[in-house]
Amino acid sequence: FWCAKLFVEEVTPHYPIDHWLFWVYARIWVWVAFFMVACFSGGHAVMSLVMPRGLSLRARAVYSMCAGVLVFFAGMFLGGLLGVLGPAFAIAWPATLAIGGLPKLLSRSRRVMPHLRAARRRAGPPPWWFWPLAAYGMLAIAGVYFVILTPQNVAFDAHFYHLGLAQQRAVEGAISRSPEGWFPATMPQLASVLYT
Repeated sequence: FWCAKLFVEEVTPHYPIDHWLFWVYARIWVWVAFFMVACFSGGHAVMSLVMPRGLSLRARAVYSMCAGVLVFFAGMFLGGLLGVLGPAFAIAWPATLAIGGLPKLLSRSRRVMPHLRAARRRAGPPPWWFWPLAAYGMLAIAGVYFVILTPQNVAFDAHFYHLGLAQQRAVEGAISRSPEGWFPATMPQLASVLYT
């Protein structure tokens, strides 16, 4: 505690904590978590309708997330065509997906949780080498993640195509025709619509 206090006292005059880049990334992490919860919940509702039985728990989780991303894309695309993209839609659409899929997700989790607890009890504690291996894995993920955070890492295609289209659509609040007649702007690309 004392070291953290000393660190804050020494660093604050040079680089105030409220200006740290960490807070920008923390806000982005919250938005990404909101997006993932919305996609998983909405996708689970779709998967419950399309395939109520016959999938393992892992397969259902993977397919639910994929279906949720597609449903999110379809809603964003439709919202873009209707011209309702904006701050209210950016909250309302994912919240609708998250809340709409919540009842089915809760009912399934009530059925699954006792089975998961029983499986965890049967498995016992992890072996001694699990924790060093998990720590190494987390360090490797952090190493890869922090290297790709730089804006210079954005690929040419994403920089001049997907992100540019997303910015244009976000500013216009709609998916509209391109006055320049740029052909790639006419295709409903998953990446550019999700970036919007």
